[in-house]
Amino acid sequence: MDIFNYIVFPMLLVALGLAWHSDTGRWFIFTVLIVELIDELTIPMSMQWKLNYYLWGVFMNVLFFIPIIYRKRIAIKLHNLTGLNYFQRVWESHRFTVPEGALMCVFSLSLLVNLITYIEVLMYKYYVIDTALFKLYIRDNVQLVLHFLTGFAALTFAQRHKHQETVND
Repeated sequence: MDIFNYIVFPMLLVALGLAWHSDTGRWFIFTVLIVELIDELTIPMSMQWKLNYYLWGVFMNVLFFIPIIYRKRIAIKLHNLTGLNYFQRVWESHRFTVPEGALMCVFSLSLLVNLITYIEVLMYKYYVIDTALFKLYIRDNVQLVLHFLTGFAALTFAQRHKHQETVND
């Protein structure tokens, strides 16, 4: 079951391959892949935080919004810094898509699940409740489904951008 918690990274790599010929597709998948890599690399450390692990989950979900909301601004800043036309093409051809909206919904749900779990575990820790039912029976299953939905939304995004050719200078 733990292996499925890491399924998003390989799915993003496949999506990157599918979207490789599209400037905007490649840029979006690459930026999400960077955040996912940060997530994967910090999991062992964050799991040792016990209660604060769920706050880390909330923070990581907020971090996942950056590639969706700010990637156009990041691209133009990188164009201004580097002068590379690639970033200008990404900036000019950027359009918000349905799969991106789906990813925002998935990240919002994951954020909410982690926040609920944090509050519940905090209440359990201070003896307000006797059992952390949400954490024990719901959280992990919901997160697993959300991991798959993240991967499928990224693959859908990549599939939509698969045939958009890159304009070479």
